[in-house]
Amino acid sequence: MTDSCADKLTEAAKAELLLKPMAHAQRLVLLACMGRGELSSSTIAARAGFRLPIVSHHLGVLRNAGVIASRRDSREVFHRIISPEAQRVMEALGGRPADQAA
Repeated sequence: MTDSCADKLTEAAKAELLLKPMAHAQRLVLLACMGRGELSSSTIAARAGFRLPIVSHHLGVLRNAGVIASRRDSREVFHRIISPEAQRVMEALGGRPADQAA
């Protein structure tokens, strides 16, 4: 039986699809904000300290990658993390919800 790293290519490709859109400091901040639950774009922008157009752009990247989901309620758009793998990455980085922080 050979122990080949090449056998891991499929898993590595899946990890790349998840990590590539997350590998941006501002996106990680937005995900950390959403680690506490669903938030509106304006709330995320205020908590992160970023301008709303920047937040909207980065949320779009995360949504297109399947990391988050968005829903509209009247004039507000709300966002939440839907990828369990992304949630685990954020927890590993210390992005636990505030009520669970040690």
